Amino acid sequence: VAQLNSGNFSVIVKSSSKFKKWGDLVDFAKANPGKLKFAHSGNWGATHTPAMQLFKESGIAGKITMVPYKGGGPSMRGFLADEADFTMQFKSTILGQKQNVRVLISAGSKTSFPGAPTLKDLGCNEGLGLMRRIIMAPRGIPADRLAKLRKAVKDIQGFKTYTRLIKAIGEITDHIDGPEYEKMRPKQSKAYKKLVKSLVRQIQASQRQRREFKRMLIHAYEALPISKSHRGAAGATLEPLGGHAVSDDRQGRVDCLHLAGGDDSRRAGFGDG
Repeated sequence: VAQLNSGNFSVIVKSSSKFKKWGDLVDFAKANPGKLKFAHSGNWGATHTPAMQLFKESGIAGKITMVPYKGGGPSMRGFLADEADFTMQFKSTILGQKQNVRVLISAGSKTSFPGAPTLKDLGCNEGLGLMRRIIMAPRGIPADRLAKLRKAVKDIQGFKTYTRLIKAIGEITDHIDGPEYEKMRPKQSKAYKKLVKSLVRQIQASQRQRREFKRMLIHAYEALPISKSHRGAAGATLEPLGGHAVSDDRQGRVDCLHLAGGDDSRRAGFGDG
């Protein structure tokens, strides 16, 4: 029918977060794959897709743990409850949190939050965080009814109550009539398919890397000098002479490697993932 209006998502962290700018978060994600959690409104939903695009352009696709919720409200509550490290939200939601959150990226062509850079400032696609609010109807709708709907959507743009509301919630009155919006859809579809294919390739590459690393670890384990008294105990921790401990399951597959270092010991687990 038409585009009624649009809104922009911005990236936020808790005000207590150690990340003061987007670059800090990106650097941490690259150095610590999987440790950061992102709260979103559901798989391929309103905040999931732009987030995946942002991660791809920032070089951290596949390095963030995605935490899905059933909508923007639940994702915000989960984020505030420390179930995730960062999220994307609309301006009105962010303003409602006041000093509880910090904006790392302001969506839109101009920043909505003093001191916060825009996507364009960071070299990303500035339309990435744009959510278009579209009114649709079945393809077979009678022409006279479609015309009435399109006229109503266009007319509301001049209502002061409507324009005040849109301004109050930090959104944009950028009406696009149906025929013009239909011309945009093939380009949007092409870009979306390209995004999905690129993400699939990244996921596959990441899986190959994990498999290769696991093979390397197994080879390294087999080459370690292990004391005979500790060999063969199913499910037991084997103590190599070099001071490393490798847990072995009953099928003889390496489950995890413990790097001995007192209180600073680290464990790298290898399960189905």
